[in-house]
Amino acid sequence: MSDRKGDPTKQPPECKPRFTPHPIPIPPGAWGEGTWSQCPNLRETGGGMDGEQYDCNVCGKSYFLDYEEMK
Repeated sequence: MSDRKGDPTKQPPECKPRFTPHPIPIPPGAWGEGTWSQCPNLRETGGGMDGEQYDCNVCGKSYFLDYEEMK
């Protein structure tokens, strides 16, 4: 399984990543200047002992979370 960005022409506004800056002062435990949103339609569709597969049925975006790369 491979990562797919999906078709940008079919991405509704909620599927597109958005940057939200942290309020000033920065909350305790927060790092960086803000956070990026993820597609709210991403759902876990498979995986196993080596990782997890996530897919969006709306825009077609897909990615594989590899446990080995997280070590």
